[in-house]
Amino acid sequence: MFSTLSPGALGLDLDHARAVDLAAAHGFGGVDPDLGHLRALGPSGAA
Repeated sequence: MFSTLSPGALGLDLDHARAVDLAAAHGFGGVDPDLGHLRALGPSGAA
């Protein structure tokens, strides 16, 4: 099992790239999905 960063649960308004950068810098194993970011990619981009 590994820990994931969940910016929304912490009340942080971060874009997906910033959340990934912070998670990597602070030893998290992943980031909770940002549904807004995935929607913006569209069906082919999210695949």
